[in-house]
Formats: sequence, C-alpha cells, structure tokens
Amino acid sequence: TSGTDNARFRASFLGSKTYGFLRNSALDRYLGAFGGSFKFMDKKLSIDFDVKTGNTVEDITNVSNTAGSQGNLVSSALSWNPTEPFKQSNGHYVVSGNGSGNPLAFSDAYSDIAKVSNLLATISAGYKITDNLDYKFLFAINHGNGERNTNIDGWLGGFQGISGVGFGQKSFTTLTSQTFTHTLNYRAKLTEKLRLEALAGFEYWKSDYKGSNFSAQGFNTNLTEDTRIAIKYTDILRNGQTQLPPVTFVDPQVELQSYFARAILNYNDKFLLTATIRADGSSKFGENNKYGYFPSVAAKWNISNEDFMKNGGVFSNLALRASWGITGNQEFPAGASQEQFGFFSYNSAGQVNVANPDLKWEETNSYNLGVDFGLFNGKVYGSIDYYNKNTTNILFQSTAIQPAPASIYFINLPAHLTNKGFEVYVGATLIEKSDFTLDINVNYAHNKNLLSDFYGPGTTTPLQILTGQINGQGVSGTLAQIITNGYPVNEFYLKKFNGFDATGNQQIGANPDYAGDPNPHAIFGLGLNIRYKKFYLNANMGGASGFLIYNNTATNITNIVGGRNIDNAAYNSAEGTTSGAAASTRFLEDGDYFKLRNASLRYEIGSIGKYFKNVQAFVSGTNLFVITKFTGFDPEVNIDKSQNSYPSRSIEYVPYPTPRAITFGLNFSL
Repeated sequence: TSGTDNARFRASFLGSKTYGFLRNSALDRYLGAFGGSFKFMDKKLSIDFDVKTGNTVEDITNVSNTAGSQGNLVSSALSWNPTEPFKQSNGHYVVSGNGSGNPLAFSDAYSDIAKVSNLLATISAGYKITDNLDYKFLFAINHGNGERNTNIDGWLGGFQGISGVGFGQKSFTTLTSQTFTHTLNYRAKLTEKLRLEALAGFEYWKSDYKGSNFSAQGFNTNLTEDTRIAIKYTDILRNGQTQLPPVTFVDPQVELQSYFARAILNYNDKFLLTATIRADGSSKFGENNKYGYFPSVAAKWNISNEDFMKNGGVFSNLALRASWGITGNQEFPAGASQEQFGFFSYNSAGQVNVANPDLKWEETNSYNLGVDFGLFNGKVYGSIDYYNKNTTNILFQSTAIQPAPASIYFINLPAHLTNKGFEVYVGATLIEKSDFTLDINVNYAHNKNLLSDFYGPGTTTPLQILTGQINGQGVSGTLAQIITNGYPVNEFYLKKFNGFDATGNQQIGANPDYAGDPNPHAIFGLGLNIRYKKFYLNANMGGASGFLIYNNTATNITNIVGGRNIDNAAYNSAEGTTSGAAASTRFLEDGDYFKLRNASLRYEIGSIGKYFKNVQAFVSGTNLFVITKFTGFDPEVNIDKSQNSYPSRSIEYVPYPTPRAITFGLNFSL
C-alpha cells in the first residue's frame, strides 16, 4: 500500500500449490489484486476501484458421487483384494476378473484437469450532498472462463465401456455477471432523543452463462501399456472413431431488478424500530408475476438502558428483540417459465418445456423472538432465539398433462414447508488474571422440519417425489428418499431389512416404507480460548444429533463377491455369497457425531534482532478427531444424490475423504 491522505493505492499477489492426499490431485492458485481510493472536493466526493484476477489449475481425482460399482477411485481401492498385487512381474498392471478395477491403474490412466480464469472489477463513487444526505454508486463485473479436459487411456483394463477404446472430453464454460447499485442514505436527529436513518436504493443485476463439451471414444493410440505415448485424447478428439453428440448451451439471460427502502428509528438508544420493503423483479418468472414484494419489520428494546436497570445488579446488558419478514426465492432454471426449444440427437429439434406465465416467487414468511443478555459486567453473555419459517408457493417441477408439446412444467404448489426451533448461544470469561485467561462459548440449535398440504394441482392426493440416488453393483437407480405430505423433507423411504435366512440370503421387505429423518434435530458447538503467559490455545468443536445417514459406501463394498475385499461388518455377518445387493434399512445408521474441527497453539516469541518483529511460532490442526457410531468416512455428509433437481440429504457414498491436517509455522513482521 502507498499514497497520501487523498489518494491511496494497494496491490497484492498470492501464489500457492496444494497437493491432495489422493494420488494425482493438486490445486494451483494465482491471485492478484490492485485497487485505489481517491477523495476530491474537500473529501465530499470519493472514488474507489478494485481489480482482482485469478487463475486456478486443478488436477481432479475421479471420486464421483454417481459412479456405479466402477468408476470411483475410492470405491476401487476399497474393493480391491489386498492379497493381490497391483502389478505383474513384467511391470504391467494386474486386471482382476472379479469386477473390481485396479485403483493404481485407474489413477495412472485417468487425467482430469480443470482451468479457471476469473476477473472481478468494481468501481464505486460516493458524494456527500449535505451533512445528512449521501449518494453512492457501484458497478461490478465478474467474468470467468473455464476449460476442462478429461482423459481415460484405452489401455486401462477391467473397466466396462473404457477398456480398449479410451475416452476424451473437452468442456468450456463462460459466466459473466454485472451489477449496478444506486443508494441514498439519510440521517437526521428529529428530536433530542429520536434519531432517524433511512436508505433508498435501486439495483440491477444480470448474468449470462454458456458452455459446450465435445467427447469421443475409439482412439488408436495408448491402447496398450507398451505403446503409451505422451498425448491426450482431448488434443486429438477428431481421431476418435466414435464421436459422441456434442452438447452446447446458452442459458437465457437472467435479470434481476430491485427497488428497496429501509428506515431505522432510534429512541434514546432504548427502543429501535426497523422497517424495510423490497420490490424484486426477475426475468425468470412468468409475464404475469415477475415482481415480488417483500416487507420486514424488527423491533428491539434495550432494557439495560432503562433508568431502573442502572443501579447495578446482575445484568450488565439485557435486550428483547422481535422481527417478522417475507423473503423470496427464484432458484430454478432460467427460462423454465417460458417456452424453450432445443436441438436433440440426429438433427432433430423440439420444445423442451411448457410455459407458465403465472409462475411467481416462492415466499418464506418468518418471525423471530429473541433476548440478548450480559451478566456480571459482561463476563457471561449470550442470546436466545425462537424462530418459525413457513415457505409457500413452492417452486416445483411438475409433469404437464399429456398430450402436450413437452413434459416439463414448473408450477407453484400451495404447500407449506415449516422450519421452527430455537437457538441458544452462551459465552463466558471463566478466569481472567494477568498470566492466565479462560474463555468458553457454546451454541445449540434445535430445528423441526415438516412438509404439509403437499398435494398435486387441483387434487387432495399427496404428492410423492422420490429422490436420493443409490449407487453400486446391483442397486444403481434405486431411490432411497421421499418428499411427501406430513413428513420431513427427504424422509428415508426404504424396504425393511429383516436379517438373513438359513442360507445367508438377505430378507428384504416387499415394499418400501418410511424409515427415518435425515435432517439433524440438533446442531451444537463448543469453543475454547486459553492464554497462559505467552501461550495461546484456541479450539473449536461441534456436532449434530437426531438424524440418520444412509451408508451407500457400505452398500457397495459389503457385497460378498469372490475375490473382492469386503467390509468387516459383512465378513462377520451371516450373509452368504449368493445374497446379492439390495438397498434397505440395513444400511441406515445413527448419524450423531461430535468432532474437534480445528485447534491451534501459539507462542509469542517477540522480536529477534533488529529486523524480525512480532515473531510467533504455532502449530495448528483441522479435523483432529470425531466421536461417532457412523461407520462411513465422515458423518458430516456433503454428497449430492439429488434426482431430477429434487434435493437429497445424508446419503454417503465413497466421498473424497475429509483430510486431517497438521501445520507448523512462524509468523513475523519486518
């Protein structure tokens, strides 16, 4: 940074390379930033600009959440027979005949490199019109280009659809968004005790997204390990004997135009009243309902500022809060409310969705009641909140009544999705001495989720939407969750597992049934901050309880198949080799967990010599331990197993394992 009081510049650069702990995974990042701030006209006019650019290159390991019994590196590693070597005596990779792909060969034959370049530029200006009135303007543009090259060499053996033919795919994407914002800010002292802050503004945002991918199979190079050469199929796609249909898309431009206003009344720092109103118009919605109107009101009473609270006592801070508001949601595909046409295979074209000019904003009506408190001169502090959120006009992908020009049809359902519960946060300084301090904070949140009035248009028959894909040999295509009336979203919907019969075959119920909630009922956390002289220890812990996880990893590797590695649970069970695979409640597990997310220990050394100042030595770690009964990789599941855009939750399937990292280092200034 450099400059004067009226003109300052700043610049920064970051370059890093991070290796993943799975073979052939890495991330290179190069980030640069340059900006400036200027003041004119006796500092009434201010102009700021920022330009940030970045380039990333990622080597991606094939850990897919949709692969079947093959095609996932972690799955291949788990099922590979540990008594079998990876390579033959001649150096060639072993090809197993039991349906388990050689993970080392897979890693060697697979290459997936994604390159992303991004530019974010902003310019803003502010002008002080009067002592009470300010104007601000902001323009921002975000432009990104992506390129991805995926290659699987044809010499790879033991993988259906790839061995002997190879595969190459080249993909391109471009995303550009622009934002314009104008705001007026007004501040006034209406009376000796009453103050007003008001804001009015306009914002316009638009986004353009397009992309394409080209792929081919059947190459005549790299078909054997002995004839491998340093060439990628994505560089010679035209040489592929089977040219797969190219895919190109240009999403309809998305535009969002908003008018908003906010007013805050403050009476003597005792009573605060805030009111807001937004009018949001989106190009995504039908011609008749592009705009949604979203008000909110909030009030706060600072009881601790009242005269009757100023005589001391246990409370150093006490305030009551209440709020109500409506928010909108427009998260559905661009163009889904208008007629769209597309090109299909074999030079054909047709309509891909049915228009709905009456499609409107999904709305969430919520209210909150809360209390903030401080005790013993702030040594104990915290808050308690109760909330209730009710979502209506739910955006829903339906099927048009046939005959119709297309099947996809987006509608608003008059259903109600309710989330209600409470949150508690408490912090305390337990010890505060010259050489030793101890601070602790805890948080707890309890939520109940329920879907009601979830009926089809014009009927009283509950809708039943299946989602939650299950993958693996013999079970791919099975759906394990249901979205329906009277149950939490994504309730597990599975056939019941009744043990094994005398021959070792699984006894599975004939029909699926409601099997449990995948949504945590409680989420909690614990933080510690300890100082002893020049030593500082910080730790953050957290967990969740009251939910189930479907262990799809176990479904895939529990199969007792000759020559494959299996899980201990299957080895020690009564299951026979002819049992086969099936998705059932057998693989539902308690998801409760508590983990030490991160911790750090720091020692302040001070200055060393003339040049090194503020020297600190530290050691830190992440994902240090987890306490859970869940037998999969990580109970904090983040795998997407959605079906037809309907979400899923708490289904674990051979994910990229969460790493445990320990870092040692020194911090200093010159």
